[in-house]
Amino acid sequence: MVDRLISNTKRGKLLNRCENLMLQGIDNPTDISESLNVSFNTARSYIAIIKQRWSNYSNTEELQAKRQELIRKTEEVKESWELKKTAKNTLEAVGALRTALMAIERLEKLQGIDFTTSC
Repeated sequence: MVDRLISNTKRGKLLNRCENLMLQGIDNPTDISESLNVSFNTARSYIAIIKQRWSNYSNTEELQAKRQELIRKTEEVKESWELKKTAKNTLEAVGALRTALMAIERLEKLQGIDFTTSC
């Protein structure tokens, strides 16, 4: 049982990686558990921790600063659209387009735009 415990440093790194995955639109515990090589329950608890962190920003300035940071990171991921031009095959092109689409959807949510409910 002691072997299964991880250090706070490693846990912090895994939480950061989890947050980055969530920023890319990957917020399914199964996908996160596979990406981080952790159990499903651990991935689910990491998602809850990240969501709690995001909801704990105490004032509007902190929240706005974090939101701007998330928007900046998401816009960087949108550059995946350009990767489709250099894809070696259709599978790579589809993957790049899927990543770009997820980034655009995430960016819309961060900016308060939700086209799915307005149509």
